[in-house]
Amino acid sequence: MTRKTTRRPRKRLFLAVLPVVAITGLLCWAALQALGAGDALAPVEFDSDSWAAKCTAYTAQNRSRQLSDGTITLTCGSFTGADELWSVPETAGEISIDYTMTVGQGRAGLVLVGPDGAVTRLDGRQPHSFTPGPGGMTRLRLIGDGGQDIKASITIRGGGAWVVG
Repeated sequence: MTRKTTRRPRKRLFLAVLPVVAITGLLCWAALQALGAGDALAPVEFDSDSWAAKCTAYTAQNRSRQLSDGTITLTCGSFTGADELWSVPETAGEISIDYTMTVGQGRAGLVLVGPDGAVTRLDGRQPHSFTPGPGGMTRLRLIGDGGQDIKASITIRGGGAWVVG
């Protein structure tokens, strides 16, 4: 007695499962984009002011922040991305920022992002003084592109609040 085998049931099963897998993948991708994971997957554009203002993701190792008497001490073994450290509403008066920052390797820096998205890179001139612009919050952000052995001490006078995290 000979036995005839067919592969049609397997082929039909594959054809039935393929659209389900494709739709599931698309739904997962859409959900990640909606949650902002697209920013985490975006390449670092450290020199782009637009990136510095809009990036909402970072990776960090051995990160620590300590707040004492209005001064925050920040250390990071490595840092890539952007993280909000402090914010102030438009109703505040003049703000003064004193800081020191060292980076062992790679790049890292501090930027102020105004309510309109304008970016001011803090370049070491001390103190950095400004009056918050109208239309929302001004934010202080740490940005990095493979920064290693980062140490910063930041004192802000005149208002605002440190971001917990």
